[in-house]
Amino acid sequence: MYKMGYFIRECRKQWKISQQELAQILNVAQTLISQWELNICEPSAEMLRKIFVLFEVEPSYFFGIDTEQQRQEVLKSMQLDDKIKSKLPYLKKDK
Repeated sequence: MYKMGYFIRECRKQWKISQQELAQILNVAQTLISQWELNICEPSAEMLRKIFVLFEVEPSYFFGIDTEQQRQEVLKSMQLDDKIKSKLPYLKKDK
């Protein structure tokens, strides 16, 4: 299972930004950044959007789906019958 907080912390450290600086950039409390990084809670969709842009990363990276193997693991965890797969063109090749 992915841990979004780990990815936020790693990106923040890579860019040499403190929790306080990230909080200021995003206009939130530093304690909220800490909670995200400790996986106590997760950022809202709007905050995630800002984080993706700020750190120049693809959303799939933050959700732990940055390889084809990880993508396949997520797909296997879903209940996808042939009828549903036929409606999703990108899954037809996975049959």
